[in-house]
Amino acid sequence: MQGWTRWIPLLAPAVRLFVSCYWRLGPGLTAFLPDRVRALLAAPFLRASLIRMVRTVAADPHQPHHERREQAREIVGAHLRTLELGLSDPDLALLIELLDGWVRRHPDRGVPPARTRAESQL
Repeated sequence: MQGWTRWIPLLAPAVRLFVSCYWRLGPGLTAFLPDRVRALLAAPFLRASLIRMVRTVAADPHQPHHERREQAREIVGAHLRTLELGLSDPDLALLIELLDGWVRRHPDRGVPPARTRAESQL
């Protein structure tokens, strides 16, 4: 076994290269999201319409935040049901939280541009 340990430092760069190539093939930062939510956020046209809906609801200053969130859940949920893309309640809540977070972080920007898979891995 001692003869093998001499080669480990020399093999480390090759192992690192292999792991980094394999790592880039993964789903990236959205790996923790449920598949349906990830698919909805990946479609640029659908993502843009969902952000517009959440932005419209978030623009109402007369409602508390939790009421705006519930209203956004109702509107987005109804829209997705009309498209026959119904989500479970936890997935819908996660989608609304992600969209609301994006709207809050970028209040003056429009809809985020569509990214290619290679760009999202950087």
